[in-house]
Amino acid sequence: MAFIKSEQKLFFNVSHFNSRELKNIYIFDEHGSSTQNGIGTYIRALTSCLKNVANVFVLSFNDSVSFFTKETIDGICLYRFPLYCNGSFLNNTEPGLAAVRFEIIDSANNIFIINHFVCTRLLLNLRRFYPLSKQVFVIHDQLWTETICGDETLLKETTNPTIRQLVEIEREMYALADAIVCLNKNTRTLLHEEYKIPPEKVFFIPSGLKYEEKFRTTRALAREKLHIDSTDQLFLYVGRTTKFKGIHNTLAAFEKLVTIYPKARLAVLGQIYTLEEFTPLCPNSISRIIFAGQVSMDKLYEWYAAADFGLLVSYYEQCGYAGVEMMANSLPVVASDALGVRCLFRHGYNAFIAPIGDRTNPEITRNNLTAAMVHAIETDSIKRGQMGANGLKLFKKKYTIEQMRNGYAQMFNIICDKNKERDTEKHIKPNIPNKERLYHILLHCCEITDNGLYEGKMGIVLALATYARQMKFKAIEDFACYLLQRTLHSLHKNMPSIFADGLCGMGWGIEYLVQNGFIHGDTKDICEEIDKKITELSPLRITDLSRESGIEGLLMYVNAHMANNRNKNVFSTSFLSELQTVALNTQKTSSSLNKQKDIFLSLRNGESPFIDMSLQQFIDPPKGNVINWNNLGLHKGLAGLLLQPQRFVITH
Repeated sequence: MAFIKSEQKLFFNVSHFNSRELKNIYIFDEHGSSTQNGIGTYIRALTSCLKNVANVFVLSFNDSVSFFTKETIDGICLYRFPLYCNGSFLNNTEPGLAAVRFEIIDSANNIFIINHFVCTRLLLNLRRFYPLSKQVFVIHDQLWTETICGDETLLKETTNPTIRQLVEIEREMYALADAIVCLNKNTRTLLHEEYKIPPEKVFFIPSGLKYEEKFRTTRALAREKLHIDSTDQLFLYVGRTTKFKGIHNTLAAFEKLVTIYPKARLAVLGQIYTLEEFTPLCPNSISRIIFAGQVSMDKLYEWYAAADFGLLVSYYEQCGYAGVEMMANSLPVVASDALGVRCLFRHGYNAFIAPIGDRTNPEITRNNLTAAMVHAIETDSIKRGQMGANGLKLFKKKYTIEQMRNGYAQMFNIICDKNKERDTEKHIKPNIPNKERLYHILLHCCEITDNGLYEGKMGIVLALATYARQMKFKAIEDFACYLLQRTLHSLHKNMPSIFADGLCGMGWGIEYLVQNGFIHGDTKDICEEIDKKITELSPLRITDLSRESGIEGLLMYVNAHMANNRNKNVFSTSFLSELQTVALNTQKTSSSLNKQKDIFLSLRNGESPFIDMSLQQFIDPPKGNVINWNNLGLHKGLAGLLLQPQRFVITH
């Protein structure tokens, strides 16, 4: 049901860096996922390498907080956003950015770093709200990789429309960023050849790692603590236990390995989700496998010290922090020849390469992996020690925090327009009364299923628009417009016609916005479908006289709508006649209903009575001035309190 015509547009009226000022680095993080994958490790490394040469801020979404909080930890300013919109913040960037706009002022010294995808919507909105700032997108994954098991040769040859569409989605996203960071040279080549991204826009900056000396321990001590026999040949798998990361191939290959070397042992470090899928792959070797789960940093380094070999057998990697850590710990590695992985390892130098082969036949991959593991065991200890030393040498040359810092410093100096720095307008962050209350509304109002005026999204729109005008907050004005569009397009034929949470209240809200100049438009056209639905009612059959669900609420909308559309037939003659009969004949009514009846009869007589279009008449703060955080509405909730001068006690 299209309650707003498609052509009807609604809008609201209201150091290391060659710079005189330190850059402000704002790093977007999806806390819920990055705590379990390499992006979290990357962000920790990034903040570590930049914090002494820039002002570093982390925008942590889906964090483990109930309300927006701001804190400083180890020199890093952390903006922590609670989970909202079911955690889908990349598809719902407007609520978060409405709050961010109060915390971050646009400047040519600002650089936003985005680590999660698909982030087209985020990039578009950042461009809109922060035109002076720069945007950097870091590639940690690509959409097509899992679909075709990371086979870049197939990517180049395929005409499959689904895969080509995935590439187009990514190309659009890359085009919006000022710079793209690749973590390996394979991806950089793909961006140039397959995605046609200009070379000057792409920067190759490998992931850096700060090796923690405090966690270093000896092999003998580590094995003693972990109860690993000194004669065991220990292979170490670190990472997500998914098919794409190679866990299924690893287990199946290890099953074959123990028939040749019964003293082989496998440790899997990573959260286990589907153990029932794993055990059939290794029924005879299961007693030789340790599923350690996610471990602390000090325990992880114990495992590295205890291991003989690392495993990195993914179908695709951007960098693979596990592989970098293995090199830093002087481990020879059994690795696949996948995109990204082969940038880290070279056969015979620091790794034993197990070719993936035909990706449609996993048995080939597993046989190759078993052979590589056998080769690793059978290689003499001197050669293995040299391979571990080569890995450590490569780590120190390419994958340290210092190299990462230098790479980012060079990129920032290239992408930042130094002329703009002198022209940057200085803004002052606004003083926001009851900020916690406002942010809570912004972040969670889209989750409300009620679209109505009293406790739903329409009432919140009106409160935010009015509050924005009073406080001169453009960010709130923009968000109110977004919420209005979202609300209007979610209306449906089965919505009740009542005032509190139905179409009459929606129509009154539109009249409020237009009559007060918040939006432009002809309410006869905007409310056409609402009016059709309401005129299907028979006022003579309505026995409820209340404002919330009866005659008074119906009159409130009809009066506001008729007064703003004089000499226009917004309601049918029969409907108005029935409503006039009700107004003339209803007895023993409240003073507020009597007022609405008098206004209606005056309008029917061609007069111009005063119509109260204030929001205050709907706000009913709870007794004792106490309100619950769960109620965001206009009538008894947080939105209404935005427009109240009193201070209220807030309870959770």
